[in-house]
Amino acid sequence: MKSISLMPSLFVLLLASWLFPLVAIGNDMVSLKKISIVKTNNSPDSLIFGDWIQTDFDTVYLNKLKTYVRKKGLKEQTQSEFDFVTAALKWVSDQWVHDGMNEPPKSFRALDILNEVHKKNTRYRCVEYGLVLTEVLQSFGFHTRKLALRSKDVAYGGFGQGHVATEAWINDLAKWIFLDPQFGVFITTTGSDVPLNYSEIFIERREGRWDGLRVKFVSFANPNMPKDLNEAGREYKKFLERYFGFITISGGNGHAPISLLLESQEISLTFQGLPTDNGLFTTQHHLLYPEMNKVALKLAYREGEDIVQLVKKLKIETNEDYIRHMAAFAAIPEYEISIESNRKFKNQSYEYRTSESGLWVTLKAKSIFWSAMRKMNRIEVRAKNSYGRSGPITYIELKYD
Repeated sequence: MKSISLMPSLFVLLLASWLFPLVAIGNDMVSLKKISIVKTNNSPDSLIFGDWIQTDFDTVYLNKLKTYVRKKGLKEQTQSEFDFVTAALKWVSDQWVHDGMNEPPKSFRALDILNEVHKKNTRYRCVEYGLVLTEVLQSFGFHTRKLALRSKDVAYGGFGQGHVATEAWINDLAKWIFLDPQFGVFITTTGSDVPLNYSEIFIERREGRWDGLRVKFVSFANPNMPKDLNEAGREYKKFLERYFGFITISGGNGHAPISLLLESQEISLTFQGLPTDNGLFTTQHHLLYPEMNKVALKLAYREGEDIVQLVKKLKIETNEDYIRHMAAFAAIPEYEISIESNRKFKNQSYEYRTSESGLWVTLKAKSIFWSAMRKMNRIEVRAKNSYGRSGPITYIELKYD
C-alpha cells in the first residue's frame, strides 16, 4: 500500500499564511474573507428603454373583458404561461372566419368586436384578430402588442401589402414571441418548442435557415388553409414571406409608433398609397425587444467604522501594512438592496427569496436587508403585478470566503 507523507508543519503554516492572510486583533488571529460575485444576471440594461414600449393597462376595462372571455370558454391554465398563451391564441382564432374587407369603427376594442361576433356572427380582418388577442392576453396580465407587418412595397404597392398579428412577452421563456391569431400559429426552429419573435424569424430567414423553421398550428378554423399540416405550414410561410419589409408597433402611453426596418432600405410614409401616421424608424432590433417585468438590484453597504481612525489605530503606514491588517476593516457582506423595475404597474409588488430559506417573501417596500455571511449565498428578486403575474427572476450569487 502506498504511504502518504505529511508535509512539515512549518511549511503548512507558511503556505496557509500565503493563501489566507491573517491579522492580529488583540490576541486573536483573524483570516481575511473576500467578497466576490460568482454569478448574476443583475443589469441596468433592462431598465433602459423608451416609454413607447410600455403597454397601457386599463384595469376597469380589462377586468370586464376578462370576465367576458371566461364566460365564453377561455379558461386559465394551471400549467405554464406559454400553455395559457397558446390556449388564448386558439380561442381567439376560433371565434370568427377572416373577412379582409370589414373594418369596424375606430373606437372598437376587443370587447366590442367579440360582442359583434357572438351576437351577429360578424367577421373581421387580421387587424381585429391581432387587437383581440393583444387585449385578451393583457386582461390576464401579459405584456402584449399588436404587430403590423409591412411589405417592401407597402408605400405604393397596391392592396394586400400589410398584415397584423400579435407579440407577447412570456416570463416563463424570458422572451417575446410572435403569434398569428388569424391563422392560429406560432413559429419555432427545427428541434425546438420555443417560439420565435418576428425579429428572430427575420434573422433566421436572412441567414439562410428559412426552410428549417416550423409552423405550429393550434387552430384549424381558417378555411383557406390546407388540411395537411406540412402543406399548411408551407402555405403560411409563403404568405409570411411577403411581409419582411418592416414591422411597426403602436406607441404605448400616447407615444408615436416605432418601426423596425428589416428588408426595407427606405422609410415609408404612406400605406398602399394612403396617408399613415408614423413616428420613429430604427434598424436596432433590441429596441423593440427589451426584457419586460425585469428588476435591477442596487446594493449599498451598511455604514462601517471610520477607516481613517482605523488606519491610525493600527499604525498603517505602507501598502504592505494595509494589506496585512485588511481583515480588521474589510467589508462585510450585509447590504441594503433597493429595487428598480422597468414596469410601472399600479399596485406592483416585489418578492424575494434567499438560499438560506428558499421561500418567497412578499415585500412591503422596494428594499431588502440581505446578510450574505455564508460561504455561498444567493438572493432572487422578482416583480409581481396587480394581476398576480410574476416577472423574470433577477439573482445574485455571492461568495464570502
